[in-house]
Amino acid sequence: IPLRWQYTGADGNVADSAQASPTVNIYGPVNCGETTGGDLVDIAAAGNSGYQYDSATNTWQFNWKTSGIPSGCYYIQVTSPQAQPSPSGPPGNTASRHQETNA
Repeated sequence: IPLRWQYTGADGNVADSAQASPTVNIYGPVNCGETTGGDLVDIAAAGNSGYQYDSATNTWQFNWKTSGIPSGCYYIQVTSPQAQPSPSGPPGNTASRHQETNA
C-alpha cells in the first residue's frame, strides 16, 4: 500500500521537506477510528523501495508491504526530527492516519 504525505508550513502551504528524514511506525490491528493501542508492526518496504521523496511535488512515499499481516485497521504514525506536530494531530512531531487492510 503506498503511503504518501507532505509537510506544510504554519501558513498551510506545502513545504520543501527533502531533509525531513521521516520514520513510519504502524500499530495494529486496532479498532477502526482508534489512535492508540495495537502492537508495533514490523514493516517492510515493498521491493526494498524504502522512503522516496519527489522534489517536484514535495511528497514523501513509503510502499508498505502488507502481505502476511491480518486484515483490519492500523494506526500509522509518521515522525520527523525536522517537523513540528500538526495542530490537529498527536504530540511528538507526528502525523497520523488509519489504514484498513484486506488480506
